[in-house]
Amino acid sequence: MVAELQSFAGPVRLLFGHFNGVGIYLIDVPELYDRPGSPYHDMS
Repeated sequence: MVAELQSFAGPVRLLFGHFNGVGIYLIDVPELYDRPGSPYHDMS
C-alpha cells in the first residue's frame, strides 16, 4: 500500500503493483463501488 487517506467518499487506499513487468496504481474506494446493482442496472 502506498497511502491511505480520508476523502468525501470515505476511506481511500492507493495501491501499487506489477503486472507483466508494468507498474500499476490502483485507487481503492469501496464506498463508491461496494453497493447493490451495477453501473448499467438498478439493484432489482
